[in-house]
Amino acid sequence: MRQDPPSQRVAVLLSQDLGYCRRVLSGVLRFAGESRDWHFRDGPPDTELLPALAKWRPHGIIVHLHDRHLAGGLARIGCPVVSTTDTLTSFDLPLVDVDNVEVGREAARYLLRRGFGEFAYFGSKNARFSRHREQGFREVLADSGFPVHSHHAEFLPKPPGGDPWRSVGTRVDEWLATLPKPIAIFCSNDLPARRIAEACERGGITVPDEIALLGVDNDSSECRLASPHLSSIDTPAEGIGYEAARMLAELMNGGAPSKRRVFLPPLYVVTRSSTDRWACSHPVVAKALDFIRDQSATGIDVDAVASHAGVSRRQLERQFRQELHRSILTAIHEAKVAHARELLVSTDLRMAEISERAGFSSAKRLHAVFHAQTGFSPADFRRRTHAR
Repeated sequence: MRQDPPSQRVAVLLSQDLGYCRRVLSGVLRFAGESRDWHFRDGPPDTELLPALAKWRPHGIIVHLHDRHLAGGLARIGCPVVSTTDTLTSFDLPLVDVDNVEVGREAARYLLRRGFGEFAYFGSKNARFSRHREQGFREVLADSGFPVHSHHAEFLPKPPGGDPWRSVGTRVDEWLATLPKPIAIFCSNDLPARRIAEACERGGITVPDEIALLGVDNDSSECRLASPHLSSIDTPAEGIGYEAARMLAELMNGGAPSKRRVFLPPLYVVTRSSTDRWACSHPVVAKALDFIRDQSATGIDVDAVASHAGVSRRQLERQFRQELHRSILTAIHEAKVAHARELLVSTDLRMAEISERAGFSSAKRLHAVFHAQTGFSPADFRRRTHAR
């Protein structure tokens, strides 16, 4: 393999008003700091930068690409480009992003665990990542027998010249008023989730009692600016930045990456006030869900849950099916896997210790249940989500 040139010019075009993009940048810098002599220039992903960018003649570009005009302009510059968002459908650029279908699946599993029986999706109809998140959300809920109410609105990250939500505000207010309640709304990102929270406040709708809200990206600023604070699915943004930089390095060095489209699994849900309630109205099922949440890591089984709830196993199974459209064992497994995901991301514990702490009888059992729910082995999940 040829050696990298002594110094390479890399343009980083990220929407740094977004917490996700700031974390992506951190991953890019981590990769570059390991062994690369990269000279950076940064700016927003805006077509106004194209003339200056062409004059600078970068060797490569990492971009949060959501504008087709910008995509065309970058193509004309003639250097390798790697995108960190799967937004555009008409450009087959090298890409690193989160697995957006799996993001939607994880949202559905999380909201099912909290006992909701009504569900909605709010996001873009045109952005590919949003469509895939809605697809995964609908897949899991359809398997459990639940329909999904949807409302779509197009937006860009903080575009100049005005608020793109102004034209859809009235329609969103009307949509929220017509939804059955209580209901859980999964939003494509934290920004639209925050806008829904504002619409709920305008309409006198309480969050989370009438509408629970779940976003994506775990952007701490957006989540804390919302009232109440937003729950959100954390994404491996630093890992995405690291992998995007690795891919760009291969391309700038004249090679071809093993994959032109890389998708990393989401991390886990960070629960805040916007989903901090049980939606299940059945007191016995709610009591069982509390017990599963609090005791899943102790290795509880279905009989222990039924005993705590004060009913027979058969009766509780029937009530679970009626209220949640799923089994007690499924609920236990989901709680254990959720705990394991956090441990895999936040610690360097060995698999045997993670399996014990998450309530599994062995590492082999952890592997089987984790793979069945996520499609990844625990080791592969850890490898793919850790920023190197």
